[in-house]
Amino acid sequence: VHFDLERRCRRTGEVMDPWVPETLRRAINFNLRKGENEDVRIVRVNEVTSELHARYSAKQRVYKYLLRAGGTGEASVLEQGRVWHLRSAVNVPRMQEAAALLEGHHNFTSFRAPSCQAKNPERTLESFSVRQVPPHKLGCDDAQHLVVEARSRVFLYHQVRNMVGYLKAVGDGELSPSDGPRILELRDREAAPRMAPSAGLYLDQVIYPCGV
Repeated sequence: VHFDLERRCRRTGEVMDPWVPETLRRAINFNLRKGENEDVRIVRVNEVTSELHARYSAKQRVYKYLLRAGGTGEASVLEQGRVWHLRSAVNVPRMQEAAALLEGHHNFTSFRAPSCQAKNPERTLESFSVRQVPPHKLGCDDAQHLVVEARSRVFLYHQVRNMVGYLKAVGDGELSPSDGPRILELRDREAAPRMAPSAGLYLDQVIYPCGV
């Protein structure tokens, strides 16, 4: 979140020095507790120059998508609405191979929403990976817990969810890893599988210059 806050003296209207970051953090959290946002907390505030733009100055964005596949037990209630639940186990090595083939600079028309308004469909996918992680809950769980991570300076509308939908089709055996380059070349949204649901998608990081 990017705040453009100007601190003024109430009596004279004179512009004063900006708020100390820690004071601003505590003030925002105090007001969040008073409202209906008890699940939201600000953990860090940085002071930046006026030239920095929260959207256009970003050097890299990192999205993560969480999946739970197969398993004989019930999914945790903590995962409801937060993870894409798949009924059957998937082939993780094939998904990893398919993800690697989408990395690089491509025309991602096949993986963007029809309503995407970006004039240029070309993007550089710096990293696209799939890894299996231990379950984050108590008890025994034999399901596959997967984290898909995508890194790029900028993404197209629904690009990540569409690419995850493709990986799911590869993991199910409906498509092969080699289908990825073919789908890219077709430049047709209808050539790619169904989009993954929004539950499971998270903006994990936004990286700015100079460590901001």
